[in-house]
Amino acid sequence: MAASFGHHQPPQNPPSTTRTTTRDGSRVIRVHDSKDGTSFRLGKLVGLQGMSSTSTIKTPPNANGTTAIETTTRVFDKSFLYNAVASFIASKHFNERNGYILPHLPELLKGCDFYFDYEYRDGQWSGREATNQLIQAIETAWSFQRQTANHSMPQESDNHTQTTLQRQQQNNKTSILRPFQADAQALEPFAIYGAYWSSISKTVATVAGGLEIPYITGGSTSAELDGMDMFARTVVTNDVDARAAMVYYHSLGVTQVAIIFIKDSWGINYHASLSKYGAQFGVKVNSFAYDVHSIEKSIIDLKKSQYRYIFAIMHDWKQVIRRAYKHNIIGRPEYVWIGAEEKKWTGSAFQLDRNTEEDLAKALHGVGTINLYFEPMHRFNVAMDAFAFDSELQQEFVAAQADPHIFDNYTFPQYDPTGFTNSIFDSVMALGIAACSIDNSSSGSNDTDLFTGDEFHQTLLQTEFNGVSGHVQFDPSTGTRTAGGLKHSIEYVLLSDGRSDENAFRFHSNMVAVIHDDNILNFHPFVYHDNTTVRPPALPPIEGEVLNLLPLWAQIYGYLLGGLIMMVSIGWFVWVCVKRSVFIVRASQPFFLCQLCVGTFIMGTATIPASFPGASLSFTHDTYNPLNHLGHTHQGAEQTKGMDVACMSTLWLVVVGFTISFSALSSKIWRLSMLMELGSAMRHHLITVKQSLKPFYISMSVNVVLLLCITIFTPLRYQRVLVQGNVDSFGRPLESYGTCQPAASGFYYLLAVILIANVAGILYVIRQAYVTRDLPAAFSDATSLSLAVLSLLETLIVGTPLLVVVQGDPTTYYLVASSMLCLCCLGMLMILFIPKYNKRHYKHRLQSVVNAMTRVASNRSDQSVLSRTSGNINLNTGAPSSRRMRESFIPSFSAISRAEGSGHLSSSATGVMAIRREDGSTALLR
Repeated sequence: MAASFGHHQPPQNPPSTTRTTTRDGSRVIRVHDSKDGTSFRLGKLVGLQGMSSTSTIKTPPNANGTTAIETTTRVFDKSFLYNAVASFIASKHFNERNGYILPHLPELLKGCDFYFDYEYRDGQWSGREATNQLIQAIETAWSFQRQTANHSMPQESDNHTQTTLQRQQQNNKTSILRPFQADAQALEPFAIYGAYWSSISKTVATVAGGLEIPYITGGSTSAELDGMDMFARTVVTNDVDARAAMVYYHSLGVTQVAIIFIKDSWGINYHASLSKYGAQFGVKVNSFAYDVHSIEKSIIDLKKSQYRYIFAIMHDWKQVIRRAYKHNIIGRPEYVWIGAEEKKWTGSAFQLDRNTEEDLAKALHGVGTINLYFEPMHRFNVAMDAFAFDSELQQEFVAAQADPHIFDNYTFPQYDPTGFTNSIFDSVMALGIAACSIDNSSSGSNDTDLFTGDEFHQTLLQTEFNGVSGHVQFDPSTGTRTAGGLKHSIEYVLLSDGRSDENAFRFHSNMVAVIHDDNILNFHPFVYHDNTTVRPPALPPIEGEVLNLLPLWAQIYGYLLGGLIMMVSIGWFVWVCVKRSVFIVRASQPFFLCQLCVGTFIMGTATIPASFPGASLSFTHDTYNPLNHLGHTHQGAEQTKGMDVACMSTLWLVVVGFTISFSALSSKIWRLSMLMELGSAMRHHLITVKQSLKPFYISMSVNVVLLLCITIFTPLRYQRVLVQGNVDSFGRPLESYGTCQPAASGFYYLLAVILIANVAGILYVIRQAYVTRDLPAAFSDATSLSLAVLSLLETLIVGTPLLVVVQGDPTTYYLVASSMLCLCCLGMLMILFIPKYNKRHYKHRLQSVVNAMTRVASNRSDQSVLSRTSGNINLNTGAPSSRRMRESFIPSFSAISRAEGSGHLSSSATGVMAIRREDGSTALLR
């Protein structure tokens, strides 16, 4: 079946007398047709990419004594064969100015008179063989040149050359070239379309550079080739490929990757780029180089490394994969392999023999591959597909071979897109476009368009066009295609039961993502070997990990201390409520005593959430990734949301509980100080509990606002902190502990403000206790307050440095913190309540009250006297002598004593105790 992709046939030109024009240093000639006066330029393009290998089959001797026979055959690789076909179709479309694949090509080549004579020589994937083929091409040209100079036809010894000439004249469908095939045979190559493998390109390009023959490749990606003499390529370096690979691994969160690579130019440079970009993207690389003699050892070392994500840079992928499968490091759910430039795996025609390659088929199930991604070009794929069914086109391709016999009895397979057919097509097209655009007017030669190798190479590096691989442009300093616009694809491969049969295993693949610079466009989830999309861990589980979890006994200890605080708080709360009518309780203002108990109770509950971070199993085993917890990063917020709440609730409970407790003492003593400081202008002023809560409102407001700021802007979050120095073979810390860490450094500033505010409250309580020190102990609790504050300060001074020292030990830290909290709370409760409890049955002697009030009055500027009126204690203000003051108490003493004896020191109806001045003003204490 003939292809229908738009052959363009120029008019037939019958043979005619010709002459040629040459230029010193140029391998391009101008052919003149003396009959019609037309001329065109002609140059020979030689392709040296390998597409086959030689296989020797030995036939053993039979029973009749026949000697063993060795048969040599060519084994073609379909991917490389169609790379060669792509270069052939490019040269054909250029010569015919065919715009089927590139519609803009005819306009681009308008007025161009340059044509290729295309010759393909199979380099057989060997630098030596490719170089040998190049030398043979040059020697063949020299042979024709000698024959032309002698005006003789080839002799019997040159029958092969004569046969080749006749075949090319017969099968060359570019009619303008057909009459001039003999002239083309005498041409040395003006350019070389080079090898696929970088190691071969390095060898051949070195030779070509010495001969001043430009060399271009569409497949060699080694960065080592950059800047070689007379070199160009229509692909980017593997430096760009490596960056794309690391961008993908980084997007997966994979931080450990093993690289197994072939020890040649391509593999070594690819590996170097992977290491470079691995460091940039935070991916640690462990490398295993191999050659044909060390594959087994490299695979064994790779297995010992226990890396699970493996990036493979291979030439002979079957040998590597087969040995890896043998050692159980591929074809298993825990291993993820990605092969570099193994586009063949994803082809629809890719298959493996069921009898001999079952291990390879199982190994490839769930692997991936990374390749250059070219936007699909329908017409190019149609042209390539048609080749397998177009016998006439196949004959023309075979005729272009230096050794056409290698295709004897060969059936061309169906085309399967490979990773580089697009760029190979464009490499040949770039040569033609550059030759058409060359301008030698500055050379001073009459033949301005017969260029030298150096002139052509300089023009080639300035060439720019839109090809089937995208926009093609070269970096003049390196000869490498610029990376702008090029993308990479990640694909996975799975065994297909539906496509496989009794003879062969076949596969299906899907595009996972397309990578462009740092951007990833996702298409399908990666399906791994276990047929799920669940990404396996990058490394084996950590063995011997020390998590420093809070033991159960430590939690019980903390809960017991917290329970003790809560029980004592509840006990004293109930006692105050029951004994609220007792003089010593009523004089100590029961409301504030109850408030103190509520505050310590809340502080006691903080021991419960404080134990959660140290006992948490979050981020351990399969979910634990130590690298997620370096510094102050917060990973896995959903998994640790409960721990984050525990961290913040502990801070809230401690601060709020402390605020309630100490503000109770502040309010209580502020009430007494206000009583003492009432001015003479005040008349009958009542100081209620609500008015006394002013210190509480201020303190609680300040602390709550600061806590809200912390919660919103820089909350405490649960993290596992790594203990440095104890690591496994992968550099993973084996020891860690859970703790609460602030989300930002602003936490410490806000916490400092909270501490300053509460210390200021403590200092206020101390000052007011000193002011009211002369009041009876039943009223002021100055001594008890002083002892409580001293107990608190002592606990903080001793305990805080200890907390800092044991911060890295969750168990000790929790024990010390719980103990400090217990000492603080019980210290306040016991010091304030035990003296009251001991005096619960004591009848308070009024004389002590009188003496105390006398001392207070004597110390004030407005000398006060105490009298009793209507069941209240009255403080008459004037300027009498101390004696008068004392005398004024005596008449009333018996009455107060009687009132005291009856249990009614103040009004039984209202429970009001009052201080009245001589001018009639009173201060009331309810």
